[in-house]
Amino acid sequence: SLIDPRYQSLWDDLLVLAPIWLGGGAVAQNLADRTSEGTIVDTANTVWRHGRRGRVLEQLAAHTSAADADAINILPDAELPTTAATVLLHQRKTDTTNRQSAAFGNADTALTNRCGGHVPWSNGSVFWDFAGAVDGITRLTAPGLTFGDDVWVFVVGSRGMEIWQNGTLVGSHGNSVTRIAASSNWGLGHHGGVGNDLVEYGFLALWGRELSHSEIRLASNNPFGMITPADDDLGFVAAVGEVEVVVLTAFQLSAPELGGVGLASPVFANVVLTAPGLGNTSVE
Repeated sequence: SLIDPRYQSLWDDLLVLAPIWLGGGAVAQNLADRTSEGTIVDTANTVWRHGRRGRVLEQLAAHTSAADADAINILPDAELPTTAATVLLHQRKTDTTNRQSAAFGNADTALTNRCGGHVPWSNGSVFWDFAGAVDGITRLTAPGLTFGDDVWVFVVGSRGMEIWQNGTLVGSHGNSVTRIAASSNWGLGHHGGVGNDLVEYGFLALWGRELSHSEIRLASNNPFGMITPADDDLGFVAAVGEVEVVVLTAFQLSAPELGGVGLASPVFANVVLTAPGLGNTSVE
């Protein structure tokens, strides 16, 4: 089994909540030139590999998108043994020119803030850049934060769900993958003049350290829900002893300057955290 016994009940819950199967079916998207789109990951040929410390992708077709194509990637090195990897599912934006959507809550022009790889963690000091060292920014910056040996990332978005363990994809349901022109890196997050396409987009990411001491359940019939946060602080942290769970709530971005793409009534799938001494904490 791909699933650690400690997480079997959580996995079972997720199987009930949303269709998850092994495979990818990723398609290269090129918003500037639709004729340049092409399949990168072929599910039928089983190019995904799974294992605790195995390579995430067995093969990738040679394909270089145009410079302003959807430059989201899966992982920079195709293998991250014990590093937490946050992969966000993706939905296209409508225009091909004004692409700086600041989808992660910081609307300034700093590259670390406008890119899809920026995720504020608790105090907002952490961002994730899966494109590697671009514009002087490392792919993982988490001052003072130490992850345990087992790091799971659950990502729910408007296009589906992915589940990762220690940087290895262990389950997925639909996503789109491309890369920046002239880049061999694969991972979400990009800088320079590319921007991102994370508009009309919702995600839910759960980080769990030592999940044998805690339980995370998605308590909703709609795991693909969305929420619009009131401010930039999207983090929720619950700590009990050595148990540390971070929940970044889902949100959607409605930006008139990007063509008015957005949802009128965003909703969020409730999250219930259960840990010894913590009780049930509901995040709505």
